[in-house]
Amino acid sequence: MELSDQLIGFAAAGCAVIGLGLLFYGLQAAEPLPLRIAEIDETLAGKKVALQGTVEWTRQAKTALLAGLKDGEEITVVAFKPGEGELRLLRKGGTVKVIGRIQEYRGELEVVIERVEALD
Repeated sequence: MELSDQLIGFAAAGCAVIGLGLLFYGLQAAEPLPLRIAEIDETLAGKKVALQGTVEWTRQAKTALLAGLKDGEEITVVAFKPGEGELRLLRKGGTVKVIGRIQEYRGELEVVIERVEALD
């Protein structure tokens, strides 16, 4: 069976459109959900979120930096093996934007930090 140039062209265009659609969908899924802390619940476990708030407290553990982020409600945010940027930005009284994934730890929800940005 021999395929015509026109049929091959249609098949290539169709594959390109499908590929672009899948790429667009994948990029949308990677965008964090902008939320307030009060909106976070167990159904968001594993989801990427963006939160803004004030750092209320910090605690350095062996392999992580923990901080309380507050926007009216409070949640613990965790930076595993924090770099100088996280250490500098996650200071008491600082206003930050945190992007990370929701997880449950010992029955409490927390955010594992992927990125921190200063807002003040």
